[in-house]
Amino acid sequence: EAYEKAIKEQKIEAIAQPQIEVAQTDPVVFKVTVPLLPKVELGDYHHIQVTPEPVALTEDDVNAAIEQLRHGQATWEPVERPVGFDDLVVLDIESNIEDKPLINQKAVQYQVLHDLSFPVPGFAEQLPGMKRDEEKEFKLQFPLDFPRGELAGKESSFKVRVTEIKQEKLPELDDEFARGVNPDFKTLDSLRERVSADLKLRAEEKARIDFEEQVIEAVVDLTELEFPPILVELEINRLLNQRFQRLQRGNQGLDEYLRSINKTEEELREELHPLATKRVIHSLVLGKESVNF
Repeated sequence: EAYEKAIKEQKIEAIAQPQIEVAQTDPVVFKVTVPLLPKVELGDYHHIQVTPEPVALTEDDVNAAIEQLRHGQATWEPVERPVGFDDLVVLDIESNIEDKPLINQKAVQYQVLHDLSFPVPGFAEQLPGMKRDEEKEFKLQFPLDFPRGELAGKESSFKVRVTEIKQEKLPELDDEFARGVNPDFKTLDSLRERVSADLKLRAEEKARIDFEEQVIEAVVDLTELEFPPILVELEINRLLNQRFQRLQRGNQGLDEYLRSINKTEEELREELHPLATKRVIHSLVLGKESVNF
């Protein structure tokens, strides 16, 4: 009651619940910290000059997109030769760490890719040169920053057996391939035209977003801002809630997620602080009725 009377008398516009501390008890004196409405003073942004980046789409971009579609239509055929990078192999895997079983799986399909860090960095590099039905034993150390904290820095022994080796077979670049992507495409040229148009649309959208970001940043640089820290905390809460909802859809709890990234909730909040601050600033600037780009 005393608080409400005080803010009314002082004509204070609070935007959230206050923090109340008892400064002394006899007589009773309260110390109240009140988050106030943000102060936003726009500079003269009408003369800001920001040049949008031109949208550049090359034939190489189109070819790369077509190549991705080819990989999507590829088949895997068994080969009688040693394992090479990019092959798909079928493995039996046993792994122990400190004499405790870590992995014990059979018929695991695994594509041998450069710099693949699953299940541990260096695992993929052990496979090239192995033949079908060959077994190999080796040891690898998990990095100190490995997401699963209980494994970080520890050494694990592996025993693998290659049971199948398959090589990717890409479809020919012809009209039949185009129809395989979508029956609406009767020719390879029609597929290329659609891919080119889609890439151009995405590039234009990205250029538009980048341009708007540059304009907003330029306006922010000309703006005097004062806002209570609680706005950032509320935005962090919103970001965490969004992430938590995504985790729930994937049947993963927050505690499990934090263990997987080897962070505490406080560390995650600190990590989100710069993004939340940026979003608050942008929201305050764009919320001014006088802003008109």
